[in-house]
Amino acid sequence: MKRIWLMLIVSVMCIALSFSIAQAAKKDAPKAAATKAKAAPAVVNPEEEMQKILAKKKAELNNTEWTIELTPMNNPKGNKITDMLRFVDDKISVKNMESLGFGSSNFTLRLQDDGTATWETMQTSAKEGVAFWRGDLLSETVMVGVLSKRDTKAKVSDYSFKSTVKTAITPPAAVVQAPPAAAVKAPEAQAQAAANTAVAAPETAVATDKQESAATK
Repeated sequence: MKRIWLMLIVSVMCIALSFSIAQAAKKDAPKAAATKAKAAPAVVNPEEEMQKILAKKKAELNNTEWTIELTPMNNPKGNKITDMLRFVDDKISVKNMESLGFGSSNFTLRLQDDGTATWETMQTSAKEGVAFWRGDLLSETVMVGVLSKRDTKAKVSDYSFKSTVKTAITPPAAVVQAPPAAAVKAPEAQAQAAANTAVAAPETAVATDKQESAATK
């Protein structure tokens, strides 16, 4: 009989312990779920991240001037040519090239596997042919690249270049268009018409009175 009571007491204690553990688990479940939710890393879209980086790089490149030294690839010890690259409004212009008829052009920007930002553009001149530019931004103040020129007779001249000075330039001021002259004059014309009407009204009334007096006589 004692064994039966002992077993019964042990069973009751086990049931009570199991119930207590279950209740504690239920209480801790929301906390554990919240902890996991906080610890879960945010999902990052690689394409969006790359576009953000490119937008930042392009913003850093815009409104800058880079003085560069060009070296002929077929004669590295030859005379170096100094020129200036100018980036404004997502376009690039080259000082010496402009005098040869090469106008400003849009440029593309991409990221290499190592994170280097690379820009490229093509410029044309009716007299001088085509120029292909490529530049690598190694840091905020260092740029290297190549220039490949092909003249109208298909002669190719290749150069490498590196930057020597980077200068920030003031963005061009936005052009504010004046409102059309007609829009400016319209209120004045309306005011003048109203004034003329106000002056003419008494004169019309006087004339009417005179006509009525004449008719009565």
